[in-house]
Amino acid sequence: MKCNLKVFGVLFLLTTLAVACNKEVSDLVKQKEEVMTSADGITAKDYYWCEGQKISLTRLDKKSFLMYRSSDSLTLMSSLNKMGIEVNASNIMKYGYGGTDLSGDAAKSLLDCQWAKVDINHISATAIPEVIYAAPYYKYLSGFEFPLTNLVYVYLRKAEDITLLEKISKEYNVGIIGKVPNIPLWYVVACTKKSNGNALAVANSFYKSGLFDGAEPAFISATAACASLLSGYSD
Repeated sequence: MKCNLKVFGVLFLLTTLAVACNKEVSDLVKQKEEVMTSADGITAKDYYWCEGQKISLTRLDKKSFLMYRSSDSLTLMSSLNKMGIEVNASNIMKYGYGGTDLSGDAAKSLLDCQWAKVDINHISATAIPEVIYAAPYYKYLSGFEFPLTNLVYVYLRKAEDITLLEKISKEYNVGIIGKVPNIPLWYVVACTKKSNGNALAVANSFYKSGLFDGAEPAFISATAACASLLSGYSD
């Protein structure tokens, strides 16, 4: 099943962490849904679709994944400091991706970038000029937190559907990173803050279009299970 990415060695290395095994996220379906509260206030519910299942997610509205050019790092940190937000150096990671043939039009557009975990609302973060992309963090009932990235997995029905992917990608202003080798009809697209929605929204729109076999957003997880998939890849 596509919900269980541990079956496949498909990874996008945004840091030493592994892109989340979507099985972990789909396990949320089996848990009792409840509203979670914290010092930041009441969180909200989001969702995406996987194998026809609606996967619920608990969003943290005051913690974000920020992506930016490495050359803009000092300027961004200065802007955040003026807003009263300090970023711990341990929460700044090098951005990189692998696992596709990098044949897409956006394969080289996001080189020399970094991403950071920042205590800021993702909508407010998007307004910062140096930010290329911002998305919220999510939380398991167990307390584990993980971010939404800018990547979306898209599963075509047939090879010829690449033309449909190219068309809808332009409509949503997202770039195609490339095709996943050895896994037929799997592609990856990348969002920026100029896209028509973040990776979760774009994945849902692609899925609901009915043009593809499926579309899922990519998350980041630090679990050993996902890290084991890193065999054969490096930062």
